[in-house]
Amino acid sequence: MKRAKSVLSNDSGFTLAEVLVAVFITAMVVLPMLSSFLMGRVSTEMAKHRTQAMNLIRGRLEYLNSKGYYYVNQLPGDDYYQEVDLDENEDGHAFPCWITTNVSDMDGDDLLEVEVFVFWQERRVGKDGWAWESVMTLFAPTRVFE
Repeated sequence: MKRAKSVLSNDSGFTLAEVLVAVFITAMVVLPMLSSFLMGRVSTEMAKHRTQAMNLIRGRLEYLNSKGYYYVNQLPGDDYYQEVDLDENEDGHAFPCWITTNVSDMDGDDLLEVEVFVFWQERRVGKDGWAWESVMTLFAPTRVFE
């Protein structure tokens, strides 16, 4: 009889304290990993937008290079803007950005300083902010030597 009673009173399972400690330890391990994944996702999106912005800049400079020095020299000296879209965000909406091109000849040496500037509003963790990329290059007139 004593033997049967010990089998029936043998409780298997965890106490509430053990479960709470296990949940706490799991949370201490998992939460930093989740924030790391979130930051990685945000960094990946930002890098993708920067790459797309640099591709837009390269495309604009290639276009201006194909038109030649005299076309670039006729462009207005002050900034002119063009709105284009980066790729779609996770909601399927286009992500707008703005391209501006500034042409100047500050020192009068016939070398045109051309700066292409792309900026967009970037979603960061906790807040939105502006991000941009720019490239400055020189255009020289082609000279014909006889």
